Parts: sequence; C-alpha cells; structure tokens
Amino acid sequence: MLEHFHVAPEDEVRVMPDALDRTVTDIFLKMGMSASDAELASEVLVSADVRGVDTHGVSNMLRRYVEMFNDKFVNPTPGPCQPTSNRRLCSIYLPQPSLPTRWDWHAEPAQRSCRE
Repeated sequence: MLEHFHVAPEDEVRVMPDALDRTVTDIFLKMGMSASDAELASEVLVSADVRGVDTHGVSNMLRRYVEMFNDKFVNPTPGPCQPTSNRRLCSIYLPQPSLPTRWDWHAEPAQRSCRE
C-alpha cells in the first residue's frame, strides 16, 4: 500500500462492518439515493475496507462521493440512459454522472442496442 494511505496503529479506529454499513447507507440515503442503491454503494465501500483495500473504502471514498452529491456532479437518482449505436460504436449518454451502482443499469440497454 502507498505510504500516504497507511494509518498508524495509534490512529486506527476499528468499527464493526455491520454498524459501518448501516451508517454509510444512511448517509447515501440522506444524499437522495434510493434504498437499494444506497445499500449497494455502502456494501461496496465497506467490503473494500473489510478486504483491506483502504484506497477504495469508506475512509477514502465516502467523503468524495458526498462532495460530488453536494456539488451536483453526481445524480443520486439517475434515469435510464439513451443508448446510441451504429455498426461499429455503441455509446451511452448520461445527462449527469452516477455512482458505479447504476452503471450496469446503463450498460444493458446499450449492449442490447448494439446487438440489434
């Protein structure tokens, strides 16, 4: 791990994953996400921490996501995408970015459009 991500033992704060998951879910709900998206986004961040991937966990990513919601850079409730395609290229237009929890939701209509 990069040294600037390393937390000294005296600075560590240990939290049970279930309690952290509930707190992070509540934060995402407060930001306007649906319950299912908030739960999924929380699960992704907490599981990264549990696996030891601190760079993509709660302590490093949650504050950034909250900033993106507050700055209106990320849409907490994205609608369906508008896939466009031709024989060689399929692209997805998102009027406003969303968190990765919805990327599969956007990708499937685009993939279907490319197959047609």
